[in-house]
Amino acid sequence: MKLFLYRLRISISRISTISLTFYMVMVLCRVVLLECPAAWAALEKSSKKECAMCHVMWLDEFRTEQETLIEWQPGNVLMKDTQGIVSAEEICYSCHDGYVLDSRHVVWKGNNHTTFKKLPENTKIPKPFTLSNKDQIYCGTCHTPHSEQSAAAEGASGEAIAGPNSFLRIPNTDSAMCEACHVDAADYKRTGGHPLHTDKLKVPDMLFETGSVPAEKKDTVICQTCHAVHGAKGRNLSVMDNRGSALCMVCHEQRSVTGTPHDLRLTMPDEINIKGQRLSESGPCGACHVPHNAAGYKLWARKMPAGNPASRICLSCHGENPTADLSNGKKNGIKGIGQYSHPNDVDIASAAALELAPTAITDKLPLYAHNGKRQTAGTAKTVQCFTCHNVHQWDPVSPGNKGGKDASGDASNSFLRISASLASMLCLECHRDKRQLLSYDHNLVITSPESENIQGRTAEISGPCGACHIAHNAADKKLWARNPAPGSDDPALQYCTECHAENKTAKEKRVGKNDHPVNVECRGPQIPSADRVVSTLPLYNEKGGTENGDRILCRTCHNPHIWTVGDELISASGGEGKNIEGDARNSFLRKVASPAPDLCVVCHEDTALLTGTDHDLFVTAPSAKNQQNRNVTESGQCGVCHAVHNSPEKRLLWVGPYGPVAENQHSMNGLCTGCHSKEGIAENKIPPVTMHPPGQLINNIMRADNQPTGYIKLFDADWQEVNAGDLSCSSCHSFYRWNHRLTEQGPGKNIEGNVYTSFLRTSSDKTVCIDCHGERAIWRYTYFHSLEKREMLKGLRPR
Repeated sequence: MKLFLYRLRISISRISTISLTFYMVMVLCRVVLLECPAAWAALEKSSKKECAMCHVMWLDEFRTEQETLIEWQPGNVLMKDTQGIVSAEEICYSCHDGYVLDSRHVVWKGNNHTTFKKLPENTKIPKPFTLSNKDQIYCGTCHTPHSEQSAAAEGASGEAIAGPNSFLRIPNTDSAMCEACHVDAADYKRTGGHPLHTDKLKVPDMLFETGSVPAEKKDTVICQTCHAVHGAKGRNLSVMDNRGSALCMVCHEQRSVTGTPHDLRLTMPDEINIKGQRLSESGPCGACHVPHNAAGYKLWARKMPAGNPASRICLSCHGENPTADLSNGKKNGIKGIGQYSHPNDVDIASAAALELAPTAITDKLPLYAHNGKRQTAGTAKTVQCFTCHNVHQWDPVSPGNKGGKDASGDASNSFLRISASLASMLCLECHRDKRQLLSYDHNLVITSPESENIQGRTAEISGPCGACHIAHNAADKKLWARNPAPGSDDPALQYCTECHAENKTAKEKRVGKNDHPVNVECRGPQIPSADRVVSTLPLYNEKGGTENGDRILCRTCHNPHIWTVGDELISASGGEGKNIEGDARNSFLRKVASPAPDLCVVCHEDTALLTGTDHDLFVTAPSAKNQQNRNVTESGQCGVCHAVHNSPEKRLLWVGPYGPVAENQHSMNGLCTGCHSKEGIAENKIPPVTMHPPGQLINNIMRADNQPTGYIKLFDADWQEVNAGDLSCSSCHSFYRWNHRLTEQGPGKNIEGNVYTSFLRTSSDKTVCIDCHGERAIWRYTYFHSLEKREMLKGLRPR
């Protein structure tokens, strides 16, 4: 009763616009109580005294002939199927007027849940919630003083205690009452909303200080983590004003996006999100993300293209504007990826074909499932935009570097997860087999730091990989980053000749003077089929690809990323191998050519039989040098006599010593006399008889080419094989095969030959010599270099 009188005194002393109704009700009670003393006693004894605080007309003792100050009329009754003034709005406001500074004060402070508005047509209010007599939300929709929840919120002393369920129609534990009506928001997986009931992140205490209601498990996200039904400080009942994304950034560390090119307030201030909100409303986060009814994955706030959502959300801005301007790739202020870009949505199961290291990728770079979710286990792992890019942090090394409005970006920033400049560690995290490049000549940071790619960036800025390849807006599908070489429309050749040419980056190592044939089909009488070659070395089609390829190009023999095959992969930052002089053991060869001719014999199978014979200079003359001043270790067995690049002799790419040739001798003989002559490395093997008489036409026309027997090679003055001509040393002798009857390598030591060995091409009784010499051809062929033996064995005088 004292509390009741106290309220009367307050109402009498305070008449204002806000509390006028409260004053009228209290005057009514005062009239009843003061003019009817019997009512005091009845009220003291009645168990309905608490009800009478609102239901004034229920007690007969309160009835008088006077009318209530709040006139009853159908229009001011809120609750359906009720009568009397108790359900009038003014009755609620008689207490909840915001004057008393307790929990009731919150109702009038800030923003509150919408009331006195009709629901959308497709929305229904479940039981036990009610609507007003006009089918509108009102206070009684969620609250009732008769609820069991009001009793549950009353302490043992009878005093009201603070709690989430006071006067609510159902318990609101973990925002259950919110979810009962806001079904779409609660079903966040279906409708694209912020996750609920997750405890993956710690909910900062700062949120509770601003009005967030903690869940039963404090760090669980519920509706009231972000929203306050009464006293909200921001729009949409947010506990903080989120127009600058302040609420988002309390929990999410992606606050580093502010001030970067992805802060669209700087770069695209007129943009609107999927809800039609401008950046002044949505803030930097809301430009790309919305907490409810998003377009898809990651609460995306823009129209989502079809495909894997982990990359589609990036391509919703960056994928619609390919551009021919390779310097910056921008169109309408947005940087596009261009026609040629790093493969995307690539299943890591195909990593073997891409030469990736799939077990290492997830250490620093995330992979994604086909539904766009980050994947750490299982087999469905794909490379997406997010694999290389962290879209919220401009600089992976210095978070304080924001880039700013007009930043164009380079390999050290551009929202990359790992810097790609200097050592290209972003690229090499996946392409680990190419780390060896860092320490050798193809690292242009070392050998040509001033050279620029098509984006105008030097190797020091783009990194070793970026000097030749760029991930976006590249020149072709190989992500080529350099200008094409003049005079060639074959991209597979341009990759090499753009640098290895006159006045170019690698002008000291240019090619073009007597080189191994390129851009030719892999075929010839001694060359295996293309199918057999391609199992070891790549052959290329006319478009520069390897599918159904049959052409020999530079990259058939060279791997531009690996200096030495078989060496342990190098992970150093470069600098050790500046302009190293290569040889047959390295030089970016796919297979070594020294100490075994592994590279050459893939195509030239017959040359493998040279190993271990007298013509293998590892056996007979390891210190001998060719015309390029290289010994056999540096050149390999084949390179002693043949140079792949810049040979001094175009014919046969001859680089071995070329010996004396008499005026009437065949020019092919010089290939042998370069060693088999005085002061030559084979000066102890100079035959007394060295030549067949010239002018004696020899004919192979009726014999099968290159058969083990019955055929002798004939050459013209340009060393090209012909069917008719003069004999030369190479007609009877093969450089590579010691024993014509056996398909095996030599014994590995210098031995004396006989009629079956000595590099003879065929047996004496199977040669074309029989055409002229008849039966004497056997001895004349076998003992061609010894006139004495030919005469002695048969007593025949030479013809």
